[in-house]
Amino acid sequence: MATLIQRQWRQRAQTAVRRAVTTAKEARSRFQALSDGGDTAVSDLANITLQLSHLPALRLPDSVADLRPDVRAAAAAKLVRQLAVLVTGLMEGVRQLGSCVEMLAGALACLDEVPQEEPWARTTAVFHTMPLPSIRQLLAKVCNMYQLEYDSKAAVAAALAGLVAGPLTAAEAKAAEPDTDVRGGGCSRRDPCGAAVLAEVTRQGGVAAKRLPDLCTAYLSVWMLSPYLEDEQADEALGALTEDMVAF
Repeated sequence: MATLIQRQWRQRAQTAVRRAVTTAKEARSRFQALSDGGDTAVSDLANITLQLSHLPALRLPDSVADLRPDVRAAAAAKLVRQLAVLVTGLMEGVRQLGSCVEMLAGALACLDEVPQEEPWARTTAVFHTMPLPSIRQLLAKVCNMYQLEYDSKAAVAAALAGLVAGPLTAAEAKAAEPDTDVRGGGCSRRDPCGAAVLAEVTRQGGVAAKRLPDLCTAYLSVWMLSPYLEDEQADEALGALTEDMVAF
């Protein structure tokens, strides 16, 4: 009877480990793809934020200033629209990164569902060599590094969104106002929105503008470096588990 119980337990543990390893590999692949896509979004967001900060003090040639005195406002309106799209996309990307971390946590949960009350359940090899606690330890190491990396990227995204919150709010408030512009020629609302954005950027002051390059560089570097991910360690952990499952 004991042998039958152990055999059934081992089959259950093997199923759980296979499911956990497959889930972990899928989560890692998705996380990497989302992170790579975020590289472009974070870079674009930082660059456009810097462009917008330079607009109020930008010296225009007389020929341009005389022809289109609202060119700064039009440019600000265009940049802030791009920022809104980028912020929305980046935050959605971060949300999906979080779902990858949840998948990794689910992989660990698969292992935790296997009973380990009996002493032999903690020492019996599930496949060739590794008992269930050792397998869980390897997967937990992978899960923990991705949790830390997700927290880092979520913080970077929130910080970048905070840098542009003022201009975005100013544009939204102006766009929500009744349209009182009765000038002919079908003049667009973008210039009033752009003027409101410029006013907000100017209000934030030169000190804030001077800090922006360093802040943007720091946030971009933290995102792209992925400081908490050790791909070689994760590859070794999952590779060891995969090798141990061979021929079963």
